[in-house]
Amino acid sequence: EIGTRYTQIIPDTEVSFAGVKEYTFGVSKYVVGHNLKIQTDVSIIDKDGADANKLRFRLQTEFAF
Repeated sequence: EIGTRYTQIIPDTEVSFAGVKEYTFGVSKYVVGHNLKIQTDVSIIDKDGADANKLRFRLQTEFAF
């Protein structure tokens, strides 16, 4: 499975994570039927007023017995 996600945080009160936008691209793959799932995604984190965007990479596995 291939997936994309866009997230924008606009809180009602002033907090440190206001003005954050995330653009995420992810891939999931089932191996050995549905007993093993491998999932990964990469996100670009864009914060208003920041000098540079940040990059986040995640990898997750799920086992079923």
